[in-house]
Amino acid sequence: MKSNELRIGNLIYHGNDVVTVQIIDNQYREYIASEEGEGIWPIEYFQPIELTKEWLLKAGFKPFDKDFAKNGIIVHSRKRGYVINKKVPIMQYVHQLQNYYYANRNEELY
Repeated sequence: MKSNELRIGNLIYHGNDVVTVQIIDNQYREYIASEEGEGIWPIEYFQPIELTKEWLLKAGFKPFDKDFAKNGIIVHSRKRGYVINKKVPIMQYVHQLQNYYYANRNEELY
């Protein structure tokens, strides 16, 4: 995961905790900070959250067959992850879905 893949508001892991990105500083080295504590940490301290059925349901997507839908966005389940359509790469992580949703609906997913 690189800091240029993230936006303020993305959910990621810091250890075993799910945290929300509050600051992204990549001027000199990739650093991000969360609301869980003070200070900033190198990006190596964070991990992406795997996109799963449970995370789609938490985001308000409704299941139908093997797919999920919310506000006109349909997420198709595949063996290697989830896809929106052929033009969008496979999504494996929660922050990727958050970014796609924001770019297409101009509102936060979580």
